[in-house]
Amino acid sequence: MASKCGVGWKPIVVGLLTALDAEIAKQPASERASFRVVTIKQKLGALRVYMASWTEVMQAAIDAAEAASLRTCEVCSRPGKRRVCQGLWMTRCRTHRRRKRVP
Repeated sequence: MASKCGVGWKPIVVGLLTALDAEIAKQPASERASFRVVTIKQKLGALRVYMASWTEVMQAAIDAAEAASLRTCEVCSRPGKRRVCQGLWMTRCRTHRRRKRVP
């Protein structure tokens, strides 16, 4: 799995992965391997999660995480909003609103 997003979204990603693991565990053993996260990244200022296969419950968890990312600074986890920063969409708090790179 590839992951390309800032440390500020780590709590969101960890929460999402915990929810996905719990939902995968509910699936028939023979099908569990098909439910895997392919990529986690930032795109247009929001968290994006791509899976090989998913259920409606998994999609709802992904949607909630993506919505939370639009309210959370990707740099520090403080409340933020999506902004254009140096020509790119990013979700940042007031402190990091001009910072292009994410640690």
